[in-house]
Amino acid sequence: LNEANPPFSSSDTAMDVDLTNAPRTSWIKAEKRAKEEKRNRIAKKQKRKVINQMTFKKNPRTGKK
Repeated sequence: LNEANPPFSSSDTAMDVDLTNAPRTSWIKAEKRAKEEKRNRIAKKQKRKVINQMTFKKNPRTGKK
């Protein structure tokens, strides 16, 4: 009877609860962070583009302004 279901299944469900609760929130956090990083990366790229346009107004092929 000691090796039967009650203690084993209860510990099993406790593990299940841990696995479903904690990682879900961390998963959401990770997704949020990933989205923010992507947005930042795109914003950086845009900024770099604008800076390049401002600093190099001359045509790169001819070297003339």
